[in-house]
Amino acid sequence: MANYHILDGRADGNYYTVVFHLPVPNITNAVGFNYRAVMAAQLSAEWISAVPHITTTEDAQIKAGELYELSWGYDTHPGISLAEKRDELDARFATFSIGVIAQIEARFEFYGFDRDVP
Repeated sequence: MANYHILDGRADGNYYTVVFHLPVPNITNAVGFNYRAVMAAQLSAEWISAVPHITTTEDAQIKAGELYELSWGYDTHPGISLAEKRDELDARFATFSIGVIAQIEARFEFYGFDRDVP
């Protein structure tokens, strides 16, 4: 499994489409629903990854809500090495793993709450 995949870019090498596979925590929301189950419930049966060469393991993990797929446009600079690009993308993965997952947790904090008013 890869944490991110570079799919394509501009001919000048200064822009790439990157797909991140971010881990969803195995915890429950305020109502008692597991975030992974919530994420799995949000996918349609027809969902297809943006990564054409996705492994069956990664595909299964996304469909189970264990991973969240995020596409991102990476603007880079002429003349930087693959190692420098790798380091920037590694840092972006770490940032997204915190920030995007925090947004998911906030978005679905009360998912599943039902109430009948007496």
